[in-house]
Amino acid sequence: MENCSRCDDLPDPLDDRGRLILSSPIEHTISKIKSILDEAGHAYEIKENNLLVCSIDSDELKTLSAQIDETLGDEEKNDTRALWKESDQGIDMTDLSSMKSLEKLLGRVDGEWLIDVLRDERLFNVFQPIVMADDPSQIHGYECLLRARDESGDQINPGRIFGTAKS
Repeated sequence: MENCSRCDDLPDPLDDRGRLILSSPIEHTISKIKSILDEAGHAYEIKENNLLVCSIDSDELKTLSAQIDETLGDEEKNDTRALWKESDQGIDMTDLSSMKSLEKLLGRVDGEWLIDVLRDERLFNVFQPIVMADDPSQIHGYECLLRARDESGDQINPGRIFGTAKS
C-alpha cells in the first residue's frame, strides 16, 4: 500500500522574511488592513487591481496575523485572497492563481507551532481505561488519546491541538 505524498511531507517553515500579498474585492476590507499596517509602522504598496504588498519578517507576520484576525469578520477573511512569498521573488500570474483565503493563511501562521510539534515528533498517545459503570474496578477497555508536548516538555491542551489542525 502506497502512502499519500501529502501526508508524508510537512509544510516548510515560513521564510524568515517575505512579502504578504493580499487582495480583497471589498475596498473597506483593504482599508482596515491598511490601518493595521499603518498603526504597526509597516510600509506597503498598492499594486494594480488593489493588490496590497507588504514586506515583513515572519515574527511580524505572526503579530500582524493576530491583529487582522481580531479586526476582520469571517466573511472578510474568507473573501480576501492571501499569499506569503519569499521577499526576493517577483509576483507573477502563477502566484495570483495560488492565492488562498486569508482565513487559511491566518490558520497556517497560527499553526506554525503544530508543524514544529509534528516535525520534532512530540506527539504521543496515552491509554485511558474505560471502566464498567456497575463495577468501576472492572476495566471494559481503553481509549487511545492523542497528546503533545511543547518545546519545554509541558503537555499541550488537546483542544488547542485539534483546533489548530482543523484550521
